[in-house]
Formats: sequence, structure tokens, C-alpha cells
Amino acid sequence: MHCRNPAIDEAAVERTVSDRYDGRGSLTFVPAGRDSWCFVMGDLWVSVRRDHLGHRPEAYAAACDLRDSGLDFLLCPLRGDDGQLTRRVGGFPVVVFPLVTGAREVAADDPRDVELALQHLDRFHHAIPPRDLPMEEADEGFDEALLALLEQPAPQPSTGPHATAVATALAGAHSTLEWCARRLGRAALAYASASPRRTVTHGDASAQNMMITREGRMLLGDLGALAMAPPERDWFHVDRSLGTSHESDPSIRDFYRLRWLVTEILEYGSALQRPHADDEDAAQMWRELQALLADASSLWAREGATRELLT
Repeated sequence: MHCRNPAIDEAAVERTVSDRYDGRGSLTFVPAGRDSWCFVMGDLWVSVRRDHLGHRPEAYAAACDLRDSGLDFLLCPLRGDDGQLTRRVGGFPVVVFPLVTGAREVAADDPRDVELALQHLDRFHHAIPPRDLPMEEADEGFDEALLALLEQPAPQPSTGPHATAVATALAGAHSTLEWCARRLGRAALAYASASPRRTVTHGDASAQNMMITREGRMLLGDLGALAMAPPERDWFHVDRSLGTSHESDPSIRDFYRLRWLVTEILEYGSALQRPHADDEDAAQMWRELQALLADASSLWAREGATRELLT
């Protein structure tokens, strides 16, 4: 996130990091990331999470088990002096990591970076699963949640600077989004009936979560959504962000493509119809929502949805 959140008690976060992680210095806000408010405190990176899909502490524990088993490229959170990997401060999940300096994001236009990313992700998929790694389910109700969002009454303009424009955009895309939701429901059924092979998966294996250090090592971060699932769960994000192309089961690939589109629209559409500030974070969400609605419209047109009867 690019702007501070006044609802976060930064003094309480600083005290917690100092007490539990022996953090030194003062907590300093860093405008970075999409799913958290980020801070630096000495040699620590402090992430105050804003997780739309839920906070999964067990996924971080599984990541630590995988790192200890030999996957040393996983950027795992630190345990506090009480052994906990995550904790809540003022209602927000807080996760603390070692600070990595001088690293850069994997570059989609650098073949060496791409090859390094693919090699490490392949190792990740072939890892022996930790005992308590969650099993991903195909039907998580996102299709119904999107349909419910479309039926919400238009918010008052006082809700925020983008509320009226967002409500107008969602109303204008009603038929497209209804088709996307129902299409996702059918794709989830096809996914479940296929009984696909499951491996350890990341959940958002996109370029922004892969870093190359100064020494040329790759690090894979943002490990809070690890789950047992088909590898297409990760290859979809790799192909989308790095421009690669992996052979995969078309029905499963279709499911992940649709689910990503629906959950992103649901996240931004919901956030901007709740009270929000006139700041860069809200403006960025509005820009991304407009791009997602355009993607949904293009997908609908490509698949001939205008001729499909909604059932």
C-alpha cells in the first residue's frame, strides 16, 4: 500500500516488534506492496496484512517447514520470542521478516531471470508436502459473492471519491460479470470432477513475489497462501506475469483464470463501495478495477458469451 492507514496503531506495532523480535530503532512506513502496509524497523521488514482471501498462519508454518527441508530460497517470516509466526495488533495480522536489501524483482524480459524462476518453482512443486499444509478447495463461493456484489444498492457519494463511478461501472458491466460468475461456477465443477494431481503450490507465483538478490540468488516471498493444489494454480500467474506458456489441463487453467479475474474484481469493487479516502491507494484500485472490467468484457466477447443463455 502507498498510504498509511490511520486505523493501524503504529506505536503498538513498534512496541510488539521491539518486545517480541528484539526490533531496534523506530518503525518507518515504506510505500510498497498491494496486500499489506509495509514498515522497516532496523533489520526487520514488518508487514501489516490486508488479506482479502483470509489470513492463513498455517501456510507460513508450512513454508518454514519447507525451507528447513532444503528449499532455502523461501523468504519465510521470523518467529517471535514466543514461537509465533503471526500475531494480531489492533485487529490487524502482523508478520515480520528479515530485511532484504538490494534485491530486485524478476524481470520478464531477462531470459536468465525467467529460467531461474521456473527452475525454483519446479523444485517447489516437487517438494514433499508438510503435514499440515491446507488443501485448496475449488468451490470457495467467489461466484456467489460477485453476484451478491452486483445486487448491492448504490453507495452514497459521501462513501468516497470513487464510489459513484464504481457503482456505475459495475452496473454497466452487470451482464458481463453475471456471465463471469456463472462461468466460474461451472469451471469449479469441472475442476472438482477432474480430480487433478495436487502439489505444493504458492498461490500467487507472479513476478512481484520473486526477487533476485545482489548475489544472484532467487527468493520467493509472500507465502501466506500456500496450499496443496494443481500446479496450474501457480503456472497461471507465472504465464500472466512473465509471458511464459505452460502446457496444462485446459479446464483447470480456465478455472484459475476465471477465479483470479472474479476475485480481483470482487476485492476492488467491494473496497471502493465501502468508505475510502481520496488517496493514491484508492485511485490505484479504481484504475485496476477498470482494467479488470475491460479484461472481463474481452473474455466474454472471445468466448461468444453474448450468445450464451444465462442459466
